[in-house]
Amino acid sequence: MAVAGSVMAGILNGRLRQFRSQGLEGTPDYVREDGRRINPGVQLQLAIQQIGFLEAQFPKVLAALRGEAHGSGTADIQRADFWLEAPFVDLQVLALASEMRHAAADRALAADVHFYASRGYNAMLTVVGVVPYKSGSLVFAITHLFTDEVLGYASSIKRAAARNQVAEQLVRHLAAVRATLPR
Repeated sequence: MAVAGSVMAGILNGRLRQFRSQGLEGTPDYVREDGRRINPGVQLQLAIQQIGFLEAQFPKVLAALRGEAHGSGTADIQRADFWLEAPFVDLQVLALASEMRHAAADRALAADVHFYASRGYNAMLTVVGVVPYKSGSLVFAITHLFTDEVLGYASSIKRAAARNQVAEQLVRHLAAVRATLPR
């Protein structure tokens, strides 16, 4: 068991080093049992394109997510890369993640990018933000989850169930965050 843990730690550390040095473009493919190759970096780039409507409010964060050069103004983006063990549906998953946060006086955005998962899913992008809205603030969350494990017969039912589980987990997280905010 210790040998397997050591091998897995080596794999995770290697993938994390590649991500840190090359970004999403350096994210290695998954090779599935049937020989198919899945590139989580390509999937995440698609998710980042799909949240492009946030560009006007959060250009620095989107530029950082796309892996554009660390130019002027990106120093105020907090970033952490790490690996974690987390429950996903009925599995314990080891995942590699990169978290980016940016806060201004009246708006904030946090992005959580999972670019490797040991099982259950290929990649995930979750953004949580707050923007001015009317006389208050609007809080929003968007999750893009990519998996190839929900295929075949009844796959649409399985995807709906997985979406509901992810949504429930996100609602619990947002409720916990809200409880910490001043009234």
